[in-house]
Amino acid sequence: MTTKGNYAEAVPTRDSDIAAFKYEHPMDLEAMRLLGRMPSGQFLVENHHRFEIFSFQSPDGEGVFDVRGIKAALATGKLEFQMYQMDLDLDLVEHARNNHGVEPQRVAALTTADLERPAIGVLFPDGHTVFIDGNHRMVRRWDDGLRTMRFAMVALSLELLPYMCDPGKEEKFVEREPKPGFTTLAITKVGAP
Repeated sequence: MTTKGNYAEAVPTRDSDIAAFKYEHPMDLEAMRLLGRMPSGQFLVENHHRFEIFSFQSPDGEGVFDVRGIKAALATGKLEFQMYQMDLDLDLVEHARNNHGVEPQRVAALTTADLERPAIGVLFPDGHTVFIDGNHRMVRRWDDGLRTMRFAMVALSLELLPYMCDPGKEEKFVEREPKPGFTTLAITKVGAP
């Protein structure tokens, strides 16, 4: 979702906002499988990561955001943000519905609790905002007659760069915070299911 304009007002951060950033999305998954024990006494394990990302393409470039990582960083204070409440309008909602991968079955499956979770927007230096999380919720809120939505605004900054990559380089997200006691031998990228 790309938008410009003065359409939102700053609001205080609620405890429920922080709790929402900790929400485990059904898309996120981490599973570990023991492959064997080495003669040295070490174990060989296979670790599968599946996480929520947002791909962004514009005339100015393209990129991928680690949405799960950004949510965790917001919840733990690793990224600065400001909460806002915006008025939804038809143009904004229809842009999200038609251009940002909004799937009707996911919109229909959202619960009342889902609709209360704030979106996440990234503010670019030129002043435009890209909503990297919350487009499905935005559409459903509009369809349900709700005309406002809370969101966290994160400025594009050096602190945000570890949560961004070029398309095809998503292994960066797995390597960003290695597990203590583990040594990565290889990384294989597997397409989405």
